[in-house]
Amino acid sequence: MKHHIPSPAIAMALSVALAGCGRLATVAETPSADYRGTIRSSCAPHDAPSTEVRLKSIEGPEWVWFNIWPEGQIELPLVVRFDADHPVGQGAYCRGPDDCAPAAWGEVELIAGDPDTEVFLGEWRLGMPDGTVHHGTFQAEWLAIQALCG
Repeated sequence: MKHHIPSPAIAMALSVALAGCGRLATVAETPSADYRGTIRSSCAPHDAPSTEVRLKSIEGPEWVWFNIWPEGQIELPLVVRFDADHPVGQGAYCRGPDDCAPAAWGEVELIAGDPDTEVFLGEWRLGMPDGTVHHGTFQAEWLAIQALCG
């Protein structure tokens, strides 16, 4: 069953072609962890509309952040991938409030959404410049806040 994203801003910000995204070689992959957080309208570095995904580990101080801005229409399930060759997003992995590192590549997969509660389930993966890969599953609530970009 396909679900539609509740906001045109998130629909525009989350679509991306699935082919052609390269990844760095994995040096070490961290264990998968569960995260909770929010999805909301935001602005890309070039002032275009984007979607921000902010997730906090339920087991520790770690959190991850994504800002994604691909073009086009989307329906769930979907995968958004970005890297230096496909600059449709950015991400960071944080071990604490003042200990964040930008990712070399990333992907966010929205697997399911509940249109009544606007809660989305998914998975994420971030590849760091040193080759380490962090990943987890998440549950995120859509915050109906419209960012004004441009």
